Amino acid sequence: LNTFMERMTAMVDAEWQARADKRFNRLMKEAHLRYPAADLDETIYRPERQLDTQTIERLSTCHWIEEKISL
Repeated sequence: LNTFMERMTAMVDAEWQARADKRFNRLMKEAHLRYPAADLDETIYRPERQLDTQTIERLSTCHWIEEKISL
């Protein structure tokens, strides 16, 4: 049996996640991205693309934003 506190925690977590998902979807829509479903999958690492994979990995962490570095 779940305790009251466990059920309440689950309800709060579900509400928080629903709000976060709604906010994310709204921001994605407002961003008007050319490729909203784009991600860093294995195709980015194909040799014929001749991309610097170390730079791609560094950019994907977004630490450069916090470090205030322009790449």
